[in-house]
Amino acid sequence: MAQVSSVVNINKRKPCVSLPFHGFFVAMIALLLCFVPINVSAAARRQPPRQQLLQKLRFGRNGEFKILQVADMHYADGKTTPCLDVLPSQVHGCSDLNTSAFIQRMIEAENPNFIVFTGDNIFGFDAKDSAKSLNAAFAPAIAARIPWAAVLGNHDQEGTLSREVVMKHIVGLNHTLSQFNPSEAHIIDGFGNYNLEVGGVEGSGFANKSVLNLYFLDSGDYSTVPDILGYGWIKPSQQLWFQRTSAKLRRAYMSPPQAQRSSAPGLVYFHIPLPEFASFDSSNFTGVRQEGISSASVNSGFFTTMVEAGDVKAVFTGHDHLNDFCGQLTGIQLCYAGGFGYHAYGKAGWPRRTRVVVASLEKTEKGAWGAVKSIKTWKRLDDQHLTAIDGQVLWSKNSAGKVNSRLTTQRRRERRFSNCFTHIARDELLRTMEACFCNDSCQLCVCYNQCTCQKASRPRSELYNHLNAPSGNFCCFLGTTCLLLGKLPCRKSRPTLTARILCQLFLNALIGATLTQYFLLLGLEYTSATFSCAFLNMVPAITFMLALPFGLEKVNLRNKAGRAKVLGTLVCIGGAMVLTLYKGKALVRSNSRATIHIINYTNTMISTKKKERWHIGSMFVAAGCIFWSSWFLLQSNIGRTYPCQYSSTAFLSFFSAIQTAIISLITERDFTKWVMKEKLELITVTYIGMVSAGLCYVGMSWCVKQKGPVFTSAFTPFVQIFVACLISTFYMDKSTLEGSTSFNPSFLLLIVASHIFIWLQTSLHWL
Repeated sequence: MAQVSSVVNINKRKPCVSLPFHGFFVAMIALLLCFVPINVSAAARRQPPRQQLLQKLRFGRNGEFKILQVADMHYADGKTTPCLDVLPSQVHGCSDLNTSAFIQRMIEAENPNFIVFTGDNIFGFDAKDSAKSLNAAFAPAIAARIPWAAVLGNHDQEGTLSREVVMKHIVGLNHTLSQFNPSEAHIIDGFGNYNLEVGGVEGSGFANKSVLNLYFLDSGDYSTVPDILGYGWIKPSQQLWFQRTSAKLRRAYMSPPQAQRSSAPGLVYFHIPLPEFASFDSSNFTGVRQEGISSASVNSGFFTTMVEAGDVKAVFTGHDHLNDFCGQLTGIQLCYAGGFGYHAYGKAGWPRRTRVVVASLEKTEKGAWGAVKSIKTWKRLDDQHLTAIDGQVLWSKNSAGKVNSRLTTQRRRERRFSNCFTHIARDELLRTMEACFCNDSCQLCVCYNQCTCQKASRPRSELYNHLNAPSGNFCCFLGTTCLLLGKLPCRKSRPTLTARILCQLFLNALIGATLTQYFLLLGLEYTSATFSCAFLNMVPAITFMLALPFGLEKVNLRNKAGRAKVLGTLVCIGGAMVLTLYKGKALVRSNSRATIHIINYTNTMISTKKKERWHIGSMFVAAGCIFWSSWFLLQSNIGRTYPCQYSSTAFLSFFSAIQTAIISLITERDFTKWVMKEKLELITVTYIGMVSAGLCYVGMSWCVKQKGPVFTSAFTPFVQIFVACLISTFYMDKSTLEGSTSFNPSFLLLIVASHIFIWLQTSLHWL
């Protein structure tokens, strides 16, 4: 202190103009130091939160690394937050605490090395304080002192914190290995893109080498591009970072010490599934698919990026709570975890669940632990015994070589197929022929990908010559034919036809065909064709209301999509009421000679027709609409238990023929009226049998299976357009014409409401 004071006194005695060189240098340093707090403050605002010292992940002494995936907790405010979609006996006392208890039970049962939370960790709409909700959601993992990581979903930022701040808060919690974003990536979309390396067993030759790579990406929430609606996707900047990181890890793994011939296996975690998740059906995945694939409306190409990288063996997502399947596509397993949280939508009676993944190491020749040998998975249900289901091997090192050799064979085969019939979907044809190889024997494929094969005794070497023979071209022709015919179902993949399935098919025919058509045709006798078809615009709204109690649809009045659903439903109901009470004015009439035959025929057909009573007819048509809406829900269930559209439609036609015959015998005893006397009757019946009861039901069954009941029913209003066009071409008698081509304001209400449903289902992809 004495030295400092003396310096100050000396400086006071000297004039500023005589300041020596070293004094000038000291003054400049002091001046620069004045700006240091400003620069540091600005840098602190730009940098992500200070990351705590990362814990090194490594395999245990038993040569295993176990990961627990928790998807869609939807945590809110704890004890005061009710459970959704549970059995009536579970409602009382059920809350977010059940979600926390499930995590604790899983930690005690599985003792995982690592926990991954794959988005929608909290439900921001219902969380009063997002920070407190985040703390409570991750509390079981923190209390257990188990390393954990998290990515963001599409609901995490809908509360009191922005998406950026939510990720910063997660990074600051205890025992987390989550990272805000990679430090080496100067420009990258989203928050929470990072990778973690899992080292080998401590003390082994692989202790300092990453033998398992974990990638975490932010799949976004919703599209930020005005012309593209729907959910977000993994952007090019994220894919570029992934490619560079994967290449760097591959080089390190294939370099000394313990240099390997191929890259270490990688696992990828994010929230929103890729469009490629829709590539599977019940015959080629393990698990269940009970709802559509809610991916982005555009394909960003990230799946292709992972295939090109070559190290990714499995992808794990959440988002669609009622799906928990795993399916392999081009060497990569695409897996759902299934809904975990009790405040998330689910299905009453279908237990909440979680996915467990275990990577196991192989033993070297000296008996030490080496590289990863296999990756296995199973799911556990939140029931009394934490039942484990659907165990499967996701990847095995022993089978990896076979895959590579088959890919080489596929390249050879591609050259041989250059002259094969057509270049339509050549990759699909190659996959067709790929199914011809089973172990070391040749098989002649009968159909694409789901084929009935006949083994041949010739070895594989002889098959290459056989491919150029006419039978080889015939096999390729069958693959092309099956591809163009929509991949006809395989007999071997068809589920066993049990008594329960038969009862479901019988009930499906009764509601979807017999009662629906009976009441619609009965209502048609009291009204007109266009009136009945206009009433069908209520089908989307009725289907939506019937789907709510079964958990197939959700309504959240806090967002625009939920309010639009309710608005569309109310407009549909209001339009139907107006349509019932107000008949409308006739717009056109026709006395064209071209319609004389049809008018005369119509007069004879409706000679016994009841006088038009629109109120009674509306009741019958409404009943038909309710039965038809119920059929969409029944078909959604049948599509899971018996996913064969052609066979189920055949059973529907068979059972409905019996049922309608019984109803006809009861209502009409005069058998002379059963005989078709006119050509128009024969044409009509043939058309209804082939198109209405055949192709239409097959198409609707397929749509219900792919997109769900409400989405399919949303396109019902287009029936009215087709009918109006037909009637305008072939005018009926005056009474029919007045109701068929009359102006009614309720038509506009019903059309507007139905288009609201179509817009929501095709554009917003709400949960």
